Amino acid sequence: MTEDVRNYTRPCHLRQMKAHVWRDKPAPFQRMPLIERIQRAVIDLVGPLPVTKDRYEYILTMVDIPTGWAEATSLRKTTADKIAEVLFDIFT
Repeated sequence: MTEDVRNYTRPCHLRQMKAHVWRDKPAPFQRMPLIERIQRAVIDLVGPLPVTKDRYEYILTMVDIPTGWAEATSLRKTTADKIAEVLFDIFT
């Protein structure tokens, strides 16, 4: 069976190595605005999801709109104290 798999996949590998690679032109560099602090963010709480073996069932997500930076943190519970703690860690 191993030999059959090798024989079946070998031509694909050779074609991939010889194939002409089409590449897009790289995007030009652009100036990004200087951001000293998060100006606008979207925050969402996802769940309840199926519980993991470590007992996580929620995900807190945050996206910084100007830069597109995203953060996601798994949570076991959704108390105000826990969410505030996670947001504090993200923002600092």
